[in-house]
Parts: sequence; C-alpha cells; structure tokens
Amino acid sequence: MTKPRFWTRFFLCLLFTFLLVVGQAQWPLMAQDAQVPPAAAEIQEYPVILDGEVLFEVREGIGSFTPEERAAAIQRRILQVAEDEDIPVESITIKRVGDRDNVSVVQDNRPLVTITKADVGDRLETQEEIAIELAQRIREAITRYRQDRVPQNLLKNTVFAVLTTILTLILAMTYFGQLPPSWFQTQIAYAEFLDTFAETSERLDSLEAFAALCERCGEANPFAKLPSDSKDQGLYLLATC
Repeated sequence: MTKPRFWTRFFLCLLFTFLLVVGQAQWPLMAQDAQVPPAAAEIQEYPVILDGEVLFEVREGIGSFTPEERAAAIQRRILQVAEDEDIPVESITIKRVGDRDNVSVVQDNRPLVTITKADVGDRLETQEEIAIELAQRIREAITRYRQDRVPQNLLKNTVFAVLTTILTLILAMTYFGQLPPSWFQTQIAYAEFLDTFAETSERLDSLEAFAALCERCGEANPFAKLPSDSKDQGLYLLATC
C-alpha cells in the first residue's frame, strides 16, 4: 500500500511543478500583451473630384460639417464654377477670411475651400502655400473640364441641326410636294456657317493652348516661341518647358 501512495504523490508533485513552470513562462507574455497600446484608428479621407479627376482629399471636418459633408460641399461649389463659362478661371484666388486664422480659395468673394490649421497638421507648408497650390489645381482642372466639353457641345449642336434639317425636309416634301430654290440656298449658307464656326473654335483652342504654354514657361514675349521669318515654311513643333 505504501508504493502506490508514493508514486501517486510523486506524479501529483511532478504535475504541479510542470503547471507552475508553464504558468510562470506564460505570465510575462500575458503582461506584455496587456501593456501593448491599441492601434491608432485609420484616418478616413474623402476625395474632391471634378470630371473623374481627384483634386485633393479632405480628412478634417469644419464647424458642423463632417469630413464627408465638407468634401461634398467643396466639390459642388467647384462644379458650379466649372459649368459657368462666363466665370474666368483667373477670378479664383486666395484670401484670409473670418478671424484671419483661416485661408480660403475663393472665386471673387465666393469661398470654394477653406484651409484651416487642422488641415495643415504636421505638414511643412503654411496655410497660404497650401491654398496657392489648391487654387492652381482648381484653375487647371476647370480649364480642362471646359475644354473637354467644347467638342461635345459642338457635336451635339451639329447633330441637332442635321436632325432639324432632315425633319424640315420631310415635312416640306410631304406638305408642299417640292422645295423652293431659296430653301436650298438657306441650307447651304447654314452649312457654311457651321463649318466656319467649327474652324474658328479650333483656332481659338489652339490660341488658348499656346497662351497656356507661354504662361507655364514664364515667357512674356510669345513671339519668342514662334519660328523666325528666316525659317522655311512648314510644320514646327513648339518646345515645351
């Protein structure tokens, strides 16, 4: 009876010692896990988009606006300016507003986006520098937005004119049996007008692109970009900067 009790006690002591060693080994790991600080929450960014192009992203709210609502409001204001071709892009500038702690990108006196100190965060740029960069991005994006829609408007107007002409022709042939010569002369004049208008629009686009090139290169004299009179006639590729 003595031997079974001895071995029972021996195995119980061995098991207790094993559990004690394992517990001590696990305790430092548990203490380290408890001391690890929680990971910082990821900051959500909301893009401001014009015609599929991301201009910048908003991650700070302002006043009662959440970041998402603020980004949507900024995007709506920029789109309104872009769709109004009577508004020159040169009217988009920066100015200090309110208590002068914030800098805004404005169109005349209409604010488009306000840069607060929270927007700057740990960036090296100042509020003015950020505002100048955003104003330039907005001006360039609006210019591209309008230029991309000139061919669409021209094509839409041309298709509308053609359909109107066909409909007029069908109605005239149906109700009058034949068309007077003056009608044909009117249609020819109208077609010539559309052709002249399309050619003038293309020339204006070329002039705008040339003016933008001179502005980017800081060229005060635009004739310096053109070939001299001593050059032979032909096609020349203008150098970019």
